[in-house]
Amino acid sequence: MRAMVYHKYGTKDVLKLTELDVPKPKDNEILVNVKAVSVNSWDWDLLRGKPFLSRIGGLIKPKYKILGADIAGRVEVVGKDIKQFQPGDEVFGDISWCGWGGYAEYISVREEALTLSQLLCLTRKQQQYLKLLSLRYRHSVIKGKLRKDKWF
Repeated sequence: MRAMVYHKYGTKDVLKLTELDVPKPKDNEILVNVKAVSVNSWDWDLLRGKPFLSRIGGLIKPKYKILGADIAGRVEVVGKDIKQFQPGDEVFGDISWCGWGGYAEYISVREEALTLSQLLCLTRKQQQYLKLLSLRYRHSVIKGKLRKDKWF
């Protein structure tokens, strides 16, 4: 499989298109064929290693070699402990808390990170928009304590 990999902090110039083995899912993981991935500020921060706080877990070199957190794709293989998904299911989710890696053709990810897109009847593009909107809401309203009377 192909993946955009980086081994040191820097600009987009440190990203290299690399041929890697397809990951093998553990018993509690799902192998997803990634069809869409967002590019957002988190990726840029991790790529540059700035702000310095983004280096937690990788002070000198990046902890995660493949960026990309918000993915949409198709389930290829499920581990033996997986109950919610089957091969062929269309899924989307935020994988930032379980290892990143969306800038690859395949990723092995935990079941809890994914949602069935058929339940919402969404296209891949709509899934990405929904994910980004929910993240913006979370950061603005919940973490930023934004209230209805304080929008502007």
